[in-house]
Amino acid sequence: MSNTSRDQDFAVLAPLGARIQQAGVLAPRLSTLTGKRVAFVFDYAFRGDEMFAAFTNAARERFGDVTFLDPDTFGNFHGPAEEGRQAMERLAKSLEDEEFDAAIVGVGA
Repeated sequence: MSNTSRDQDFAVLAPLGARIQQAGVLAPRLSTLTGKRVAFVFDYAFRGDEMFAAFTNAARERFGDVTFLDPDTFGNFHGPAEEGRQAMERLAKSLEDEEFDAAIVGVGA
């Protein structure tokens, strides 16, 4: 058995790329969900309906008076290129039309 592979040096590269986008200003975090309207938006993939149901139950238990806007309010924004662009335009319009305090956005893999 040869030890030559143990004696070799190898260059190592970090998988981090150069930062392209600067950090933006974030909206202030809500201190509570009590009395708030929360929009659920997702692409109907990867069991998002189950995740949102679990979150809804936990949030109602913790905060009581919280209202959730069903994902069907906004529709599925996933699809092929042209269909996806149209869906994103509809999503933007739907989000503008609804009054809400926070949004939970889920994109399945």
